[in-house]
Amino acid sequence: MGCCGSTPRNKETEISRDPLPSPQKAYAPANPQNSVPDQHAGSVHLDKTQSAQALSSAPISSSNADFRLSPSKSLPFDILLRNPNGEVVPRDASCQVQGAPVYRLIRKIGEGGFAEIYLAENLERERREKVAIKFMERGRDITHVRREIINHSNLSHPQVVQFKEVFIMPSLVGLVMEFIPGGDLFHYLKNHGRLSEDQARWVFQQLTVAVNYCHRHNVINRDLKPENTLVLEGGRPQGKPLIKICDFGYSKNAEVQSMLMSKVGTPGYIAPEVLRDGMSHGAPVDYWSLGCILYVMLFGRYPFLDQADMRDQSTQFTRTIHKIMRAEYEFPSVPVISKECRHLIQRLLMVDPAQRATLQDLLADPWFTKDLPPLAFPPEGSLPANGKAPSKRSSYQTPDEINRILDQAERRGPPTASMF
Repeated sequence: MGCCGSTPRNKETEISRDPLPSPQKAYAPANPQNSVPDQHAGSVHLDKTQSAQALSSAPISSSNADFRLSPSKSLPFDILLRNPNGEVVPRDASCQVQGAPVYRLIRKIGEGGFAEIYLAENLERERREKVAIKFMERGRDITHVRREIINHSNLSHPQVVQFKEVFIMPSLVGLVMEFIPGGDLFHYLKNHGRLSEDQARWVFQQLTVAVNYCHRHNVINRDLKPENTLVLEGGRPQGKPLIKICDFGYSKNAEVQSMLMSKVGTPGYIAPEVLRDGMSHGAPVDYWSLGCILYVMLFGRYPFLDQADMRDQSTQFTRTIHKIMRAEYEFPSVPVISKECRHLIQRLLMVDPAQRATLQDLLADPWFTKDLPPLAFPPEGSLPANGKAPSKRSSYQTPDEINRILDQAERRGPPTASMF
């Protein structure tokens, strides 16, 4: 689920010619051999003459929540106020709640897992900027939410969706982020078809810039995929799409939590060491995912998905895991890609993370460095790829403020039946 972009909700989308299944969801199996794949069944054929299958979404509910987010209805309010105590509260129908308007909800633009995302207008800013607000329920285990927010709030880069603030409501937590209107890379590929080498290189370079920036700030994403990559079309240079990564719900700080032992990721992009018991995993998992994304952009299909097993989801999942563990994949005969590009993918999809391509390897690779902007990988203290020095933090809040809010969010709020 793209965290803060807008993707058209049409049930049929005309796309290109190779099979690219519906968006893949993250999963955390206790035993990958016995796990049921947490992804949509069936396939979407990328063909200009055919229509994609309608995208389905998993129910959003919680067994211990007093207010349940539901894909069948919208939130029962449209204006959020900041009261004299600094708290964000919904304006009720009688307008008895006092406070200054802070956000106006426009429409729901995404849902999945345990969250709903709304396009909103920031009423406190002079330019009334559009933002995306991810709503999650209070009272559940806040571990992943806290990690996502802290990691995201420490990042400020042109290729990373900007984090604004977090607030709590009687029964919800709201994460405010930059809104990207172009949708995610998955749907971009569905609409435009597979990319040429030059187009794929441009997107891949931006992804690598973003990943390198995150790694320099000790943040490992662990769930890189087109669905978590937002696209801003009509950018520079020459109208090429600009990309921003989002959704840091599965990321971990490499300094604070050096051992990444949990099996977290998405089957189509997950690295073999994540599936292998007893191995810690760090930055190389993101480079494996980059290799998978490059493959998908070029061929319109996942490298380890066996099309023969599309009718049997359980068998398909098991075979996919086995293929990932052995890095068993093929290069389709169409389209034909250069041997340099093929070689780069092979270096990224190495089973042994110690043998996998690193940033230094990419910077020495002629395919990757072709047309690479000179400031794409600045040294410490230099300007980023767009030549502008960002603020040290993009968040409106300090880490201490964020942690205080999240401490409160761990406590369940009062009953919220009156909100309906």
